[in-house]
Amino acid sequence: MVLAGIAIPFIRKAISHRKAIGAGTPEKEIEIRVQPADNIYFLRYILTYKAPFKSSKTVRIRPEYVDAIRKACRIIKGGKTTVTAYVDKVLEAHFTEHADAIDRLYREKRGESDKSGE
Repeated sequence: MVLAGIAIPFIRKAISHRKAIGAGTPEKEIEIRVQPADNIYFLRYILTYKAPFKSSKTVRIRPEYVDAIRKACRIIKGGKTTVTAYVDKVLEAHFTEHADAIDRLYREKRGESDKSGE
């Protein structure tokens, strides 16, 4: 009997707490949209929000790659993306994805050259 007297206030608090947080109400359905791979590619590499470059460096790229990039930019985005912007986005994604590996390799090689006295 004493146990029931102690438990009743806690049970009441638990019931009021569940009502306050909405426990016992059915969960709302959440819609999750998965982007098709084509959309992800477009958003990641083709769509550009950056301002044009203030300066740039010249690099050599295989002619067949340049032709493929030009064709993709012309057809996919109606010529509104440049080869430079596309290459910039690809490199940005590469450095972001592989930052840890690049940093680790850099530190390893730098450590080796420091030890050899270079």
